[in-house]
Amino acid sequence: MEVPVRKTIFAFLVCVVAASAAKRHFSTSAEGASGLILQQISQEPDGPRRLGYLEMFVERFPQHESFTWALGEAQPIYLAAKDFEKVIRAADVLLQADPADIYAAQNALKAAETKGDRALIHTWAGRAARSARLVRLAPPSEAIDYARQCEVY
Repeated sequence: MEVPVRKTIFAFLVCVVAASAAKRHFSTSAEGASGLILQQISQEPDGPRRLGYLEMFVERFPQHESFTWALGEAQPIYLAAKDFEKVIRAADVLLQADPADIYAAQNALKAAETKGDRALIHTWAGRAARSARLVRLAPPSEAIDYARQCEVY
């Protein structure tokens, strides 16, 4: 059982490197309440406090151009906190915005694996593979090798 766990951890770490493949955008020009919250997020190193600001931003500004960025930033914090339902809900939203967001899909797959839910594992393995295929079909980028690895995984 130790070898599959190592493969899972490796695949997950590779996903972290490929975050740049996702179409998430952090706007530094935001003004008003959204800008203040984004500033707090960017200055907050602490996971739980940062998560609070991220959740506040996502809840208050779902139409903002940095919405998917904020949700994508929250997803690994949810994963670390073992809040698997939030990881999966975030992945659903992120994949609606960008079906090629292999980072979001891989986080949801990791949550399903850690949860031990075979049906969820099957679902998210398929969704991660589809996202990886979309990345591979896109114009050449740094994420293609990663996409191949995710698809094989």
